[in-house]
Amino acid sequence: MHLGVGSNNPQFEERLGERVILEGFISAEPDVREKTVRTVVAVHTIASSSISSSVKVLVSAPPYTPVSFGDSVRVSGELRAPESFETNDGHSFNYPAYLAKDGIVYELAFARVDILHKRQLSVLEYPEYFAIGIKQQFQSGLSEVLSEPQAGLAGGITVGDKRGLGKEWSDIFRNVGLTHVIVLSGYNIMIVISFMMWVLSGTRRYVQVLGGVGIVLFFILMTGFASATLRAGLMALIAVVGRVSGRIYLASRALAVVACGIVLSNPYVLAFDPSFQLSVVATAGLIWVTPLVARYCKHVSELFGLR
Repeated sequence: MHLGVGSNNPQFEERLGERVILEGFISAEPDVREKTVRTVVAVHTIASSSISSSVKVLVSAPPYTPVSFGDSVRVSGELRAPESFETNDGHSFNYPAYLAKDGIVYELAFARVDILHKRQLSVLEYPEYFAIGIKQQFQSGLSEVLSEPQAGLAGGITVGDKRGLGKEWSDIFRNVGLTHVIVLSGYNIMIVISFMMWVLSGTRRYVQVLGGVGIVLFFILMTGFASATLRAGLMALIAVVGRVSGRIYLASRALAVVACGIVLSNPYVLAFDPSFQLSVVATAGLIWVTPLVARYCKHVSELFGLR
């Protein structure tokens, strides 16, 4: 079975639709939303019975639940199997397959979360634990030196965190079509990489390579290897190596190689990951459509890259 696809567990199957108590640890950065906190729990105990291998469960908890990556928790709620649903345009969205690409097989709705203790994960086993910790420290620093919404905007542009903006500002960015500015993507990665390369411009070439590679790996780890960020990060990695080695960088070839590699590693993203699909299509549009449009924009100044 593919690594990106979870498998059903008999101990969970027989308790579907029931209220259960699970124990495990939070294996991904919690997704804090306006009305809920969604987090992935790697479960090792169900109803006081140990299970042979960890099972990932998507837990929906009340807002302001104070959980973080690595916490050992006890959660209770109604155990469900994800179901497909109909979108606003009338299409059916295969939600079970969308979750399965990340190894998530079950959901726990209306859950109560009790923190057992703050667990220190191994950086070697969970390298994203270290990257997320640095991200949180960076965001805390922004909050100390900037007021809102400036701190939230800075966090969104640099590390793709838009929670500090609040619903009003997030809706404004969405309505004017600028959500990509505050959502983690290649745009954010290249801003930070460009700044790092400028800082290291007077150093040796291998130092520039290490700095650029380090930033790319940080972003990839920070998102838990999210496919869209992985696509952007790997393309940026190729660009950094090509830049400092003096070789020609062809974005079209880099996109093809990276996209094929990601699909081969997890075929589910090709059909069931809209963020990956949009990321690839948007990048392809920038590569192939930009030259067609640029010829009609010669009246726009090239100063500061405006054209």
